[in-house]
Amino acid sequence: MLDYIPKSRLIALMEEWGCGKISTEEMSFWCCNNYFPGGQSCDPSVPEWQQSAIEDVMLAFEWQAHDDKITARQENWRKAVEFLNCSEEGYEAAKAIFERDCAGFS
Repeated sequence: MLDYIPKSRLIALMEEWGCGKISTEEMSFWCCNNYFPGGQSCDPSVPEWQQSAIEDVMLAFEWQAHDDKITARQENWRKAVEFLNCSEEGYEAAKAIFERDCAGFS
């Protein structure tokens, strides 16, 4: 087991979720069981803003498992990938789009 969650692994999981290979519940379960700081840390090979995006995506799916008012939108999984790959300048805009269109936050 790695000491950190590679961004590429999280992107692969988002693709599996988006294609229906894993359910929202399975995605949330994985995030709950791998969310840091209790477990693993951020991918040290990516810039700080992308580390923040990884944390935000993981946290959103952890919340998904515990809040029935949050409904992740599987059809918008690419917005999560765009957020994970965003530029420093585009971080806030990509985060807002992810939260609204994919994570199910209002």
